[in-house]
Amino acid sequence: MARQQPPTASGMDSDSFLDIVANIVGILIILVMVVGLRIQRTPPVPEPSPELKNRLAQLKRQLDEAQKRLGQMQQARQQNQHQRKQLQQQADALAQEKQDLQERLREKQQAQKHYRQEKLRLQQEILRQARQLELAQQELAKRSLRQPRTVHVVSYPTPVSRTVQDEELHFQLTAGHLAYVPFEELVARLKEDAKRRAAQLRHAAVLSATVGPIRGYRLRYVLQKVSTLSELGTLSFARLVVATFVPEKDPPGVPLEQALGASSEFRALLARVDPQKTTITIWVHPDSFGHYRRLKKELYEMGFAVAARPLPPGRYISASPSGSYSEAQ
Repeated sequence: MARQQPPTASGMDSDSFLDIVANIVGILIILVMVVGLRIQRTPPVPEPSPELKNRLAQLKRQLDEAQKRLGQMQQARQQNQHQRKQLQQQADALAQEKQDLQERLREKQQAQKHYRQEKLRLQQEILRQARQLELAQQELAKRSLRQPRTVHVVSYPTPVSRTVQDEELHFQLTAGHLAYVPFEELVARLKEDAKRRAAQLRHAAVLSATVGPIRGYRLRYVLQKVSTLSELGTLSFARLVVATFVPEKDPPGVPLEQALGASSEFRALLARVDPQKTTITIWVHPDSFGHYRRLKKELYEMGFAVAARPLPPGRYISASPSGSYSEAQ
C-alpha cells in the first residue's frame, strides 16, 4: 500500500485560521440572538408625567441659574484676587514710603539735635564775647574818667578802694538825669519768677523772661540749663546767664539838679540808710561824667562811700554770676 503523505505546514495553517474565523462568527451570531431576546423582554420606558416634566424643567432652570451664579462668583473671585493684588502692591508701596519717612524723620531729628547743640554753643559764645566786650568797654570808660582834665582841685578822702560786699544802693546817671535802680527788689522778683519757670527748661536749653516793672525798671534775664553727671545719674539745674535792667523811659530818672533838691526822692532814699554801712553805686554813661563828679562830691559830704560803674554808650545795666563787685572809694 502506498503511504499517505502528511499535510504540508501551509495547509495546516489555512485550516486553523478558517476554524477560528468560523468559531468567532458563530459566537457573534449567538450574542446577537441573546441581545435581541433581551431587548424583546425589556419593558418599554414609560412616558414621564407632566408633573415630572415640570419638575425636570424647574431643576434644569435651577441648574442653569446655579451655573450662572457659579460663573459670576468665579468672575468676582478673579476680580477680588486682582484687587487684592493691587492692594498688596499699594500696601508694599506705603510700607516703603513709611520706612523712607521714618528714615527722613530720624535724619531731621539728628539734624535738629545738632542744630540745638550748635545754637547753644553759639549762644554761650555770644554771651562770653558780649561779657568780654562789656568788661573791655567798662575798662575803657574807667580810663576815660582818669584822663587828665583841667578841674578845680577839691580835697576828698584818700581814694583807697575796697570791694563792696555790704548794703548797696544803685543809681543810674544818664544824659544828666539821675534814677534810682531797684536792684535788690528786681533780683528778688527774678528769683521768684525763675522758680515758677524752672520746669520750662526741661524742653529748652535756654529760657528768657522779664519781670517788673518796679520804680521805672524791668529786669530781663536769661537762664541756661546745666547738666552734670553724678553717682545718682544726670542732674540738671538752672543757671543765670545774664540779667539786664531796662528803664521804661529814656533817659530814666530826673535831672541831677532836681535830684539834689532838699525834698527829692534821692534825698529821701539816702536818709533811710546808714552812710557807714551803705555804698552808693553810680552807673554812669560817658555823657554824664561831669555830672558824676558833682554827685560824687555831694555824696562824700554826706559821708557815703561811692563806687563808679561806667557804662558804654547805649548799654543797659547788667549783672551775671561771672561779673565783678563794685569798688568803692
